Amino acid sequence: TLLGVLDYVVLQTDLQPVSAFLFAYDGKQWGIEAARQAFISAGVTLGAGLGIAMALGAQAPQGLPWARSVIAVAILDTAFLIVTAIIASALLFEVNVAPSEGLAAVFIALPYAFVNLPMGEIYGTLFFSALAAVAWSAASILMEPTVLLLKQVAGRPGGAILAATLAVLIASMLLFSSDATVVQVSVMLGEWLLPLSLLSTALFVGWQMPRPILRGELYREPLWLFRLWWWIVRWMVPPACVAWLVSGLL
Repeated sequence: TLLGVLDYVVLQTDLQPVSAFLFAYDGKQWGIEAARQAFISAGVTLGAGLGIAMALGAQAPQGLPWARSVIAVAILDTAFLIVTAIIASALLFEVNVAPSEGLAAVFIALPYAFVNLPMGEIYGTLFFSALAAVAWSAASILMEPTVLLLKQVAGRPGGAILAATLAVLIASMLLFSSDATVVQVSVMLGEWLLPLSLLSTALFVGWQMPRPILRGELYREPLWLFRLWWWIVRWMVPPACVAWLVSGLL
């Protein structure tokens, strides 16, 4: 669906401003804040991907080459984000709307852009349908571990209903017990819960699980790749997660 929308964007819009906006090199933009934003964006994206991979790991086929699968997912995820950025930027530039981000882009800027282009209603429907499918799929998969736990008590349908109810209750408590907005709650989850989850996972896998067990799970990978992965999990991921947490305090 997104490739179809991209083809429509290429035919209907001028991609020169998009290239200048997204891909032009500007050395003045390099700095600590830019590196921090890039680090957080990568952590959120790949951290959510890690959660999805862990949720589906029990159902994965035997002998799956995990390291190569993770690399493939990272490449596909990056390609997906680039395609989405091209679509959004091209549409906004075509209707003379400044590129925006977050809820303002999804619910205000992009609908305005689609309805002001030929056949925009059709391709806008396709784009937002794909966006909704991706969002609901990710939410369902991330709730899978909770559903598996509750399944032992109430069965799978009951576990899914209880997990969704629990998520709604937690979000409602966070929203109504303070003046926080949905965006602020999502930022809080990204700045605290995600790095804490990654930190605890890295510490458990890298320092608590015996290395022969890890090698047995990743036996299809070359030894050098396994050693590189194990070293990164032990020595690079925990400091990066701590730095992420500290940056949330600044």
